[in-house]
Amino acid sequence: MNSAFVVAGSGHFLANTYLGNGSNLDFGINLINWLTGDEELIVIQPRATLDSNLILSESELLMIAVGFLVLLPLLFLVSGILIWWRRRRKI
Repeated sequence: MNSAFVVAGSGHFLANTYLGNGSNLDFGINLINWLTGDEELIVIQPRATLDSNLILSESELLMIAVGFLVLLPLLFLVSGILIWWRRRRKI
């Protein structure tokens, strides 16, 4: 029979106060499963996804569209022309 043991600095990570921090609950459950020999029960739980809905007003959508469709290409065009003009002047 194999024996297993765990050395932890403190058992406070399994206290109710700290159980929600990080993955303390998953770690504690996996630790108990490993100590009892139920290694097939050891799993890494997937993270719960947060609400990923983005709600923008019409004016915000317009500002984003103008920024990406007009201002950003103009910025690239102007910087390209400046670089071309400086290189041409050096010749």
